[in-house]
Amino acid sequence: QHRTLPGHLGYDPASNLRMPPTRIVLGMSAVMLCARGALALDPVLVPAWSGPIPDPSKPLAGLKQVPGFEATRVYKATPALGTYNHAAMILLHDDQLLVTWKNGVRDEDSPGQRVMYSQSTDGVTWTPSDGSNIMFPNMSTAANPAHLFAGPPIVLNGRVYASASPKQFCLFPDQYQNQLLLRRVYTNTTMLLGSPFWAASTIPAGFEEASKLRGVVTSNMMDSQTIADVALLTANATDPPCAASLQKDHSNKCEACRGACQDWDATLWLNLANERTHYVTPQGVDVMLYRSRERLLFASTRQGGAAGDWSKIVKSGIPDIDSNINAGTLPDGRTFLVSNAVPGAKIRDPLTIATSKDGTTFGDAAVAISCTELKPGGSSSDPCLPAYAGGAKEPGPSYPQAAVIQGWPGAKDGLYFVVTNNKEDVWVVRLPLANF
Repeated sequence: QHRTLPGHLGYDPASNLRMPPTRIVLGMSAVMLCARGALALDPVLVPAWSGPIPDPSKPLAGLKQVPGFEATRVYKATPALGTYNHAAMILLHDDQLLVTWKNGVRDEDSPGQRVMYSQSTDGVTWTPSDGSNIMFPNMSTAANPAHLFAGPPIVLNGRVYASASPKQFCLFPDQYQNQLLLRRVYTNTTMLLGSPFWAASTIPAGFEEASKLRGVVTSNMMDSQTIADVALLTANATDPPCAASLQKDHSNKCEACRGACQDWDATLWLNLANERTHYVTPQGVDVMLYRSRERLLFASTRQGGAAGDWSKIVKSGIPDIDSNINAGTLPDGRTFLVSNAVPGAKIRDPLTIATSKDGTTFGDAAVAISCTELKPGGSSSDPCLPAYAGGAKEPGPSYPQAAVIQGWPGAKDGLYFVVTNNKEDVWVVRLPLANF
């Protein structure tokens, strides 16, 4: 889902220039694209890229591989279970890793697409993906063809919930909450789930038949504890739905914004995708990075926390191949960005990691993983080509979502990220924290 941007600031992505951070002063007539709708008066800090642009003509785009990486395949695509698998999510809570992803028969975002899951207590051994691991079932009917997206797992009052929706979203609070599906994931054991339900008091229009067939009810039909948990999903909640994980387990994906993230429906920008990441700089500035077709990420910032206003969306200096992204904070205070930062590449490879000391200027880019380092997922002998035919099957590892893990009993410390290769196989990769 992209929107066209009529005018922007930046540079030619084909050039190999280093881009210093930029401050842009917006005048009184510059309207803020934000949930609060105020005017922009303060300088806007634009994220930048301080190193050379990765070169796709060179092996691994001219970058070095992070040494000591470990890659584990969570799911292997098969015709029996679905050869399209993509957009995975990850969460660590109560010493248990949860991974969810969208799963389809063959083509991307086709009717019947559901959400699967797997769990691990050590980051290496994962519960089986044999067809019994359905987190959210097929919610499509002949009258209402639909496909589900895996949403970020969340922690509400200390309890883990997986999420999904027929509308793509990346950040909480979810502007499409009237179409949000939740399901309790018990963490004292594996493969023990509650019943799926809509996080609203009414079934979304068109989903009445599927809900009846699948036994999916509304939140007000759940137990009192679940009702209390769902009540936390508001922009003004004292603790965002992933605050517990951010503080205790260093799981970054949920990325909730206090006082609401920038409202996607209010941005009115085209050529951008509703695939974005949110982080906070060491100086306390909120930053939102957006995927775009410009082969550069776009950015908006907010100073003053929940009481501040989001700035106008502008072009950053960070290269990208037009794919999903994930950023967060490392234990030493640096900001990390995992993405396909190779704008001239023919496929989404390699997946890169870049870091920033100030949360603004990213440098020291390296290869997080390449398809050349992943085993083939099916009948193909080439790990950089899909093993099965299907619509929108871009090759290579993409759509990373990460969790920083330290002090986990039975597991190694590291930056763990989930990724799909060729939109078929689901992998979890660990990067040692001291090696990048």
